[in-house]
This record gives sequence, C-alpha cells and structure tokens, in this order.
Amino acid sequence: MRTIPDADQLADGQTCEDFGLVELACRNWGGFIWFNMDADPDPLEDYLGTVTELLAPYHLSEMQLTSTSTVEWDCNWKTAIDAANESYHTTSVHPQMLWYMDDVNTQLDFYSQHSRCITPMGSPSPRLHLEDQSMIPGALQDMMLQAGMDPSTYGGDLTTLRRDIQQHKRAQASDMKGPYDELSDDQLTDSHHYFIFPNISLTLRAESATVIAHHPHPTDPDQMTAHISVLQHPAAHLAEDQTLSQLLEQDGFNLPRVQRGLHSRGFQQGAALLPQEARIRHFHDVLDAYLTP
Repeated sequence: MRTIPDADQLADGQTCEDFGLVELACRNWGGFIWFNMDADPDPLEDYLGTVTELLAPYHLSEMQLTSTSTVEWDCNWKTAIDAANESYHTTSVHPQMLWYMDDVNTQLDFYSQHSRCITPMGSPSPRLHLEDQSMIPGALQDMMLQAGMDPSTYGGDLTTLRRDIQQHKRAQASDMKGPYDELSDDQLTDSHHYFIFPNISLTLRAESATVIAHHPHPTDPDQMTAHISVLQHPAAHLAEDQTLSQLLEQDGFNLPRVQRGLHSRGFQQGAALLPQEARIRHFHDVLDAYLTP
C-alpha cells in the first residue's frame, strides 16, 4: 500500500507497508507471469522441468499477443481439460479437422505432472479412407497457401504433401527463417499440445501459440471459465484464424452434455479409457496425488 488516509494517526512504528496486499510468489518465464499461492513454492523452472527445454525453440517470449477472449462453459473445469487432453473426440465433435489432421498417429509424452501430445498436420486422418490420394482437400489447400505454396501447380499427392510443406517452409527466404531454424521439420507443420498442470493448455505451431487457462467457477462445480490468448511471431503475418472460434463453439456445445452425463446414474466411475486417452488418466492421477493427504 502506497498511502492511506490519516497515516499520521497510525500507531508508533506502523507504516503503510504494514497494510499492503499479501504477496504471492511470481516469476516471469516465456513471456508469461506465473504465480503460486504456496507460501514457499518450488522454483518455477524446477516445477516445469523438461517442459522449459522443449518449449525453448519456439521463443514464446518473442511472440506478440494478437487476441484474447473469455468463454464460459456449463461444465467442470476438469471436464474441459479432459477434452483438451485427447483427440478421441475429434471424429465426432470436430469432424472438419479430419481433412488436415492425422488424429490416429498421435504421440503422447509425459513429464512428471505435465504432458504433451504431438499431432501430425498436413495429412488427412486415416479414418477418412481416402482412395484418391491425388485430390487435395480444401482444408489442406488452405494450409498450402498459408505456407506460400500454390495448390494449382502442386505435383505431389496426399502421401507427400506434409513433407513438401515442411521443405517449402524450410527453403523459402522469409522473415520466419530465424524462428524456423531451431525447429525440426515436423514442428513446421505439426501441432504440439502441452498440458501444464494444473490448468494450462498450450497449443504450439511454428508461427503461433494458443494458451487456454481453465478456471473453476467459485461456487458452481458445473461451470467454468476459459481465458484464451493467441500469440504470433511478429514476422508470421498470419490471417485471422477462424478455426479456433469454430473449435470453441463445438466444444461449448458438447461439454455441457458431457457434464450432464457425469451426473447420470448410468455413469460408472472408473470407466475404461483407450490408450489414446492416457493423458486424461495421467492428469487425474497427478491431481489425486496432490489432494491425497
């Protein structure tokens, strides 16, 4: 506190500093301010662990905030995190993504309390069973245009497109050459989704990042708030992405129905989870360990 009325009437030895707000442990890392309610928390870098090394090539602190939004969903915050931590629901909730995302051949990694999912982008899902590999779907043509490629002159097919997009990005002389230098070829196309316990979803592309902070409702366990921030490398010059809005609308439609299902008498606790949903189990195992005395 900098000043209070009639400070001269304070008892001897008392100052404005004696009546300030309670201080929280805060650190600046990756362009974000992290805080911890614990009076004596572990160092942030120790808590994040390997994640700091994995995120370093993206240079998050150099990205610029391009948009923020807030959505309120009629579901528990953990329900939304469960959805963010698996791609199993893509085929039923986000079917448009199947045309440019391989939701089957995803890679799951676990780092202490955190986790990561790598999803190949630039090739359609095997679930579509496309017979004509020479036809490039519109969603993939859009991806080519964003990379600076001309779909009308492309001589490859769906089996080579992802690698060709990567090589084109790598070869072209552009302002993004610097940010690309530290990324692998796969990182130039694929989506790397990190879950940072307890409530941060971070989706990374070569040129941008989307951060979603899931917050519980203060009184109603069947409601939550998600704060969404979109960041972009200054050199990227990306057009406004309508994909995120569509995904949020679809999740906003589906999640309340999932939440109602959790209250159903027919819901059996400990329902079976598929291997591709392993991040859900990991999240709840970590959460249970924190809550267990």
